[in-house]
Amino acid sequence: MNYDQEVKRDPPIRGVLFDAAGTLIEPVQPVGEIYARVAADFGIKTDAERLQSGFQRCFPRQPKLAFPSSLTVAETTGLEYKWWRQLVWDVLADDAASPQFDHIFDTLYHHFATTDAWRLIEEVGPTLRGLADRGFTLGVVSNFDTRLFNLLRGFGLYDLFAVVVVSSRMGVAKPDPEIFLRASQSLGCGISQSRGHAPEEKWFFVGRFDVLQVWGLLFVLILLSYVGIRTKSRFGDVKKGAGFSTSR
Repeated sequence: MNYDQEVKRDPPIRGVLFDAAGTLIEPVQPVGEIYARVAADFGIKTDAERLQSGFQRCFPRQPKLAFPSSLTVAETTGLEYKWWRQLVWDVLADDAASPQFDHIFDTLYHHFATTDAWRLIEEVGPTLRGLADRGFTLGVVSNFDTRLFNLLRGFGLYDLFAVVVVSSRMGVAKPDPEIFLRASQSLGCGISQSRGHAPEEKWFFVGRFDVLQVWGLLFVLILLSYVGIRTKSRFGDVKKGAGFSTSR
């Protein structure tokens, strides 16, 4: 071995940032089925598959769920309510003209604020606790709204995270790199490193990006690499990197 050469090692893994919907939690039933059931409770018969396809069509067309961080919590939650109301109006289409629409939407909105509407994705609990037990710092970065805080509390996960960042309170949403910068600032990682130097710590991000925003994704990946965050898409990747298994 040439002792004049510096031995370079990968920076240690400090922690893991997670997306929420589709990564930690998912709806108990398809959204279209839930919409159709609630509409039926108010006398409107509609097709669940049509509503499901309508949701998948309308959701990407919505403006980003991101409002100025200077707003009060009450102001933000009011804008969140209006944001989702517009989406449900578009999904229901002709049925939205019913005088029962406001009751339908209000029921849906509050239903999705409860753990009855969601379930933990398989292995989430053991994986998070396994990472926390091994000293990893955990966080959430999600294009969600303020209902997420109580959902995480309801599933007994909130206290496992050092930071929970939702786009509706940040004024920015993934894949905008700003939301990751703010999360990293809250965690005290990465962003103070000198340009041209390798990060002293490594982070994983577990979640999904909007594949239609390719250039935004590339920019985010470059940024995350610079501040020491690596992306992972499966819990198995994280467990393998952290050196543990949840299987018995």
